[in-house]
Amino acid sequence: MKAFEGFPKGLPVVFIATVAVYLLAFYGIEHSRDRKGPWRVRFDLGEDGAPAVVISQAELAINGVRIVFPEETAPEGFAPSQIAFSRPRRVPFVTPLGECFFQDLTFLPGTVTLRPFDGHEIEMLPRALFVNRREYAWDAVDEIRVYQTNRVPHLIAEED
Repeated sequence: MKAFEGFPKGLPVVFIATVAVYLLAFYGIEHSRDRKGPWRVRFDLGEDGAPAVVISQAELAINGVRIVFPEETAPEGFAPSQIAFSRPRRVPFVTPLGECFFQDLTFLPGTVTLRPFDGHEIEMLPRALFVNRREYAWDAVDEIRVYQTNRVPHLIAEED
């Protein structure tokens, strides 16, 4: 056919190879982004009725690290629930015990910062847990009890 006389014969091969490399790179990056899985955070009540945040992350062998707020009370109508931080949401967004203030979920599990009660902050990173700006090694803690005297001063809402 005269329409394809000047058409390079190797162009379809180059096109197919380019698409194959693109697909391999795309799915390879997606796999590495998701392979460790999300933070799983359960908002619960402890045995004494105090609100608690329970953090788990299977790939990092974090199983049920509890942060208990014995001086706080759960909001009216509170029901225990769980959030898996697998896909980004517009922040801040409301959680059962406060709000999610920050999240970077580019490569899971990523970083998530919660502000469960006035003046309190929980930050989950793969290397460490920060509660009210104090660092804890994941493997060195099972439960942290957080009191109002531990609040972060600049996070406390000003009362009128």
